[in-house]
Amino acid sequence: MNFPLRARLSMLAIFLLASLAAPAQTPAALPAIVRGPHGYSFELHGRPYLILGAQVHNSSGWPRRLAPQWSRFAAWHFNTVEVPVYWETIEPQPGQFHFGQLDRILAGARAHHLHLVLLWFGTWKNGDMEYTPGWVKLDPARFPRVLTRAGEATSTLSPFCRACFTADRAALLRLFQHLRQVDGASQTVLMVQLENENGALGSPRDYSPEANRRFAAPVPAALRSRLKLAAGNWRQLFGRRADESFEAWYDARYIDRLAAAARRVYNLPVYVNVWLRTPNHFARPGRDYPAGGAVYTVLNVWKAATPDINMISPDIYISDRRGYRWVLQTYARPDNPLFIPETLPCPFNYPNLFLALAKFDALGFSPFGIDSPQVCRRPGAQAMAPLGVEYGLIEAALPAILRARGTANLRAAVPYWHAWTELLRFPNYDVQFSFDNDQTSGGMVVRNAPGVYLVLGAGVRVQFFARAPHRHAQLLQVAQGRYLHGRWQTRDLWNGDEVYRFHLPAKGALLRVTLTRY
Repeated sequence: MNFPLRARLSMLAIFLLASLAAPAQTPAALPAIVRGPHGYSFELHGRPYLILGAQVHNSSGWPRRLAPQWSRFAAWHFNTVEVPVYWETIEPQPGQFHFGQLDRILAGARAHHLHLVLLWFGTWKNGDMEYTPGWVKLDPARFPRVLTRAGEATSTLSPFCRACFTADRAALLRLFQHLRQVDGASQTVLMVQLENENGALGSPRDYSPEANRRFAAPVPAALRSRLKLAAGNWRQLFGRRADESFEAWYDARYIDRLAAAARRVYNLPVYVNVWLRTPNHFARPGRDYPAGGAVYTVLNVWKAATPDINMISPDIYISDRRGYRWVLQTYARPDNPLFIPETLPCPFNYPNLFLALAKFDALGFSPFGIDSPQVCRRPGAQAMAPLGVEYGLIEAALPAILRARGTANLRAAVPYWHAWTELLRFPNYDVQFSFDNDQTSGGMVVRNAPGVYLVLGAGVRVQFFARAPHRHAQLLQVAQGRYLHGRWQTRDLWNGDEVYRFHLPAKGALLRVTLTRY
């Protein structure tokens, strides 16, 4: 059929406009967080991917600092590194964007077969605004701060500042556009953290005129509908938590709108991280932690406000295992995948990796400040050590772990509250772990098939018991080895003294145990 020239030109113009408006398509599926029958999983190129991560220091997002570290990261069995991207660096002057430093970081990661999670330090960084460009800090009339009840300005930008949001969004969109162009095919970047430990320090909420007007107004219908609340203002519906809930809602809506805009450009997963509030009745928002962050007291508010954010992730700097377990349980919700973007870089903390993966289906685990030595903030603790042991064991057993995630076939044993043994119950056998100490011991069990178990860990003794009606468990074979290209490879066999309550040493071991009962 022949169309007139004018009609053909019109159709061509419509096609070109549609092409410019649509995000560029990449050859493979983008990284994604997927909810399946056994919970959430992270997928890369359409396959499950477990983030064995680490986060560098705040000021390490420079190629020069990272260049000597890449090979160390790979040797320590990391597959992902979290690296900050600074608004002040990519947009030093309004509308002038520079991505040369980021491109060099991407190249360094690719050369060592590592993936990245980028941390966007924009409007918020630890309840402050220090990573905003100088032209934002120097113009408080255009970019107002959170005000205290007394009307004093804090060092936190107000979530009611439209100019702040517009400027942050413009910079973030340019970042996502750039990632789509230079990384859409390689997919070195797995996801992006939006802001960092958002909220206000110095005040429980913003007391600016605009904030006060909204605080006195009815609570937004979207939040009331999600929480099943009647009509009323913030004080009427939230009582003593009104200030914190109010600030949380508007901070969350600000970041969710950033997420929606960025993902329309390049649909990477995005998340927010949280400066935690511990369950202490005397902890006060704005003083002990940033007011407005997604702490446990306002987590439901955040979930209602953020349909475009994939997950809310806790930064866990708790040294006792009981508290650590409480945080994992709080944030691993049916409506929220668990990811740990920051945690203590100390050997006594690393066994929590087993607990997070096996009991709470965490998508990943990342100690902070892994690029330089530091002393653990605990009396008598050793200097920071890499996660080479635990990550190496996970990597060696990864195909079996990924198959068992979210099911009763994957279990962990980690000592806490001075418990020196733990019994893991499976359909035909019980597996008892006895810990060398309560600092660095821990392990995990994968039930591969009836009578076939993978046992991995460090500093533990393991014993199998048959369950009724049988009385005894008998070992048929104990093989030490690893998975290579998806298939089990035996290195050597254990027997005799080595399998009587066999001991997994501090350097760690992965065993495939085959049993029978009588």
